Amino acid sequence: MKTVDSLNRQAFNGEQHQEHIMDRRTLARMMFIYNIVQFDLFIGSPCVDLPRSLDQNDDWVWSVYPRLFASFIYFWSRHKEILGPCTGNKCSEALVVDGHQKCRRRVCKAKEIEIKTDLFEKMIVGCCRTPLRYSKYCELHLHKHPETDNNKQKNSRELVISSHIRSWKTRRSQKEKHFGATGCCTSKARGDSYVRKCARSFGVIAAVTNCCIVTTFGEFFRTETLKEILQLLTNSIKVSGVVPKTAVYDDGCHLIEYLHKHIGKDLAETYAAKALSQIKFSVDRTYFRNHVGSWCRANMNPDKNPLLENINTQAAEQLFSWLKELDRNQH
Repeated sequence: MKTVDSLNRQAFNGEQHQEHIMDRRTLARMMFIYNIVQFDLFIGSPCVDLPRSLDQNDDWVWSVYPRLFASFIYFWSRHKEILGPCTGNKCSEALVVDGHQKCRRRVCKAKEIEIKTDLFEKMIVGCCRTPLRYSKYCELHLHKHPETDNNKQKNSRELVISSHIRSWKTRRSQKEKHFGATGCCTSKARGDSYVRKCARSFGVIAAVTNCCIVTTFGEFFRTETLKEILQLLTNSIKVSGVVPKTAVYDDGCHLIEYLHKHIGKDLAETYAAKALSQIKFSVDRTYFRNHVGSWCRANMNPDKNPLLENINTQAAEQLFSWLKELDRNQH
């Protein structure tokens, strides 16, 4: 970097001008590669592989992502042990889970991608790839979804009506059973009609310690579903081996209800899933007033959770606010 700085200073002092304007996408790729290499060295890799050319950048990123992401989860989940506590005796006392929808991006409109995980035999996710230019689909799904063929698809009005009917039937059939959490109108899932029409991602989800350290994160391509949140949290436990003492999520009542009702059935009873089911969840103090279910009011109150005494349950919101301000300043 010192060599680069000296060359830049020499060019500036000599009034030398750049003859060709660099493509901003090329510059962005170079910066991404630099930061990825920097992180790879940071986690202790003795050597780092690089793509032979920028054209191979995407394939290279896909190949190194699983390893680097696992290292990220392990390091920051255990930062208290590795680096020492950052906030005295309150470091990593709680995990705050929250979503952030201000960083949405264009994604392929293929919304019915079915995957199998260690937790679920079947999970529907959206395609994460960027669409081709002048298209709504990526290179992998363009031939499967001809954009001129609209005869096989319902029109938007039919989709909206059917979605409303399903929602009405679901609400009508709901009863106060065991958890009683379904009385809270705090579900994050969107209807199929909205999901199919939407050509952008649904933001990111992050698990943040009360000391504002991101331990894991993910991106939503359909909607914020309970399955994807459970998969995110169990992956973190499996990779890091760290089980948080307590956790906070603004829709924690539905998350806990789903976990306890489905574990051992269509949700595999893995070590991570069983560990997650034993964690005491609460609702963020900011959103608890929106929760009206009887079980939720009795069991999800953060002020009645002794593990959250003097704990910052708004760490994720504060982090996202800082990121938003940082992004604004960058532009």
